[in-house]
Amino acid sequence: MNSTGAVFARIPAGGLEALATAVTQARAVSRHSSPLGILAGDAVNHGFALVDRWGPRDNMPMWGEGPDLDVAAELAVLSRLVGEVVAFYTIDEGLTMGLWGAWKNGTLARKLWWSDGRWEWADGEPQPWEKPLFAPDALESALLQAREEGRDEGEVRAAFIAERIAAGAAFPVPNWLSGHIRVLCRAPGWGFEPWPRRSEVVAQLPSSRPSASGRGLAK
Repeated sequence: MNSTGAVFARIPAGGLEALATAVTQARAVSRHSSPLGILAGDAVNHGFALVDRWGPRDNMPMWGEGPDLDVAAELAVLSRLVGEVVAFYTIDEGLTMGLWGAWKNGTLARKLWWSDGRWEWADGEPQPWEKPLFAPDALESALLQAREEGRDEGEVRAAFIAERIAAGAAFPVPNWLSGHIRVLCRAPGWGFEPWPRRSEVVAQLPSSRPSASGRGLAK
């Protein structure tokens, strides 16, 4: 299984310097050195910057355990400081398991959890990056999948007519949802290739304590 995760934060009016300060303040409430710092992104080409990332060799984020996005106090604080934060953690690009969250102005505004072939959660207000899941080509793929699995095509069409993810539904499938986040938020790529162990990145912080500054990671 291939697991990956990321946190994107809106670049505020004060630019990367203001974002770096906000990241430091947010990390002060964290118990696990998150968010790390500005890993990728610039104010000219991006609306959001990458401020944390998990690769296949890393333990999942604390909010991925359970899962429970409500425990991510550091992301709520960061969104209060910069306006908006989007995070995800997926296994096999989300098709095995996927967790997506959006925080706005200090509040968890959206949480989605896909597991065992259906949406377990779909709480809060739909986000713009969900809309591509309902595109015409996605509908055709979903109908083909339904036929192959002997499922009712009416279930698929009803989901796409509603254009809203519903808890308990098997459609739409979260195909490339994390990629849609990156595109529609004008966010950078994953930052490091190959991605080192997260513990190695944490060790590069001025201090491994939660209050450490992440400015040294900006790139």
